[in-house]
This record gives sequence, structure tokens and C-alpha cells, in this order.
Amino acid sequence: MAIFDKQQNPQHSEAFELRIPAKSTFSGDILTMSGARIDGVVEGNVSSEQGNVLLGPESKLKGNLAGRDIAVGGAVVGDINCAGQLSVFAGAQVVGNIAALSLVVEKGAVFSGNVSIGEIKAEHEGGRQNDDLMFLTLGGQVDEQDPLKGQQKPWIK
Repeated sequence: MAIFDKQQNPQHSEAFELRIPAKSTFSGDILTMSGARIDGVVEGNVSSEQGNVLLGPESKLKGNLAGRDIAVGGAVVGDINCAGQLSVFAGAQVVGNIAALSLVVEKGAVFSGNVSIGEIKAEHEGGRQNDDLMFLTLGGQVDEQDPLKGQQKPWIK
């Protein structure tokens, strides 16, 4: 999928029924069945159940993002869940976790988080089960037991 050309201009034939224009701010969650184009600022989650999502070069999203194919040209602070291809273009910034069927990151893009690529199977085949996770201590030694077991984990809400 090519949503931008080399000059970061839209090149996708899908009509974006939802548009947040540049110099606009939207606060709240967005759920659409079709495509969405964001060129402004959104503070909330954006989900396109059957369409593509395009974030233009000047866009800013503070919230989670979900869609079929997603192209990021601006900034995202939140997790991205992409059923198809996620494209992160030069100059874009993503801070959060990514789950996508495929991922393209151009040179010059900034990303901080974890990535999961490909189809995730419901059943574990030959791998460790969640209850068999191993934890790595700061000293680099493997600990079969959760070092924080029974303690509150501040990053889990």
C-alpha cells in the first residue's frame, strides 16, 4: 500500500470519510467503519474497523490507533494495532507498542516501543506458555520465578 508519495502527498484512492484537518484539535475517541485521515491533533483513541488510517506529516495523536492499513507521517504517542501493513515514514515519531501483519519503517523515522509482526496464533505451538515466562534480572541472570511476585507492579494498572 502506498499512501504517500516521496513528497509525503496522499496517493491512495480510498475516500477518507473521516477527516481531521490541519490546525484542528479533536478530543475524544473515534470509531469509524471506513477510512480516516488525520492532519491535525487528536487526543483519544482512533479505530477504523474496515478502513485505512492516514496520519499526515503534521498530525499528532495521543492515544491508541487501530486500522486495516495504517500510514504514519506525524507523531503517535500510544499503541498501534494494524491488521495489514503499517508504514512509518521519515520524520514520523511513534512512542508505543506496535502489532502489525507487516511493517515498513523509512530511514529518519523515530520509534520507541515493542514490535510484534505477523499473524499471532491463538494456541502456542512448541513455545513457552505464559505461566512459564522467564524473567531476566539486571545482572543478566535468568530467574525462573517472577522477582516481583506478590508485589505491586507500578506499570500495571
